[in-house]
Amino acid sequence: MLKKLFCIFSLSSVLTMPVSAVVLTGNFVFDTGNTGIIYSEDFETGLVNWTKINDGRGDILHSNSALSGSGSAVLMAMSSFSGAGYALQSENISVDVNAEYILSGYINTANMTTGQAYIDLSDASFEPNLGAEELSKSLNDWQFVYTQFTPTTDNIQIRLVNDGNVIAGESVLFDLIKVTKASDFIAPPNLSEVPVPAAAWLFISGLLGIMGMKRKL
Repeated sequence: MLKKLFCIFSLSSVLTMPVSAVVLTGNFVFDTGNTGIIYSEDFETGLVNWTKINDGRGDILHSNSALSGSGSAVLMAMSSFSGAGYALQSENISVDVNAEYILSGYINTANMTTGQAYIDLSDASFEPNLGAEELSKSLNDWQFVYTQFTPTTDNIQIRLVNDGNVIAGESVLFDLIKVTKASDFIAPPNLSEVPVPAAAWLFISGLLGIMGMKRKL
């Protein structure tokens, strides 16, 4: 019940908030909520056209704990190292100068207690920063993040970043990274109802059976 109330509150907040980094948490329906997409990456075909930055500071792998599709997401796992964090950078993406776009994606910090996980635009002057301050750490759920940006160049590069005070053995997941025309963007993604566990159905069935027996007696 509390989770449902939180989702409803989050939805109303998104509809009334000014353009800024927004975070939503819930049971998302795959690939809903945004249209007019000019770039989309679900990592189902691997890390093609993505480059690792600061090699040797952490492992970037595929994970079966994906939000969608056949089970591919980016897993950034902490290794023992000192200094700044590390990132995965996309290929060049063509955009229109001074047009308005939405950068969005999903981040899972269930195995992360320190540091920062976020999505940005490779230190461009107009870049948004998704997740560095807004994300809840150690939350066993995917978090959907998005914000608006206006490019001053005709191409951009997206970065998936794991930074700050990281701990060896922890990790963060990224999935469904998108750039969408702001005029066509629809948010948030659809939320599905939380299914009733099978054990609960068995309990209810058993309870109804007992009630039926009592009536016969």
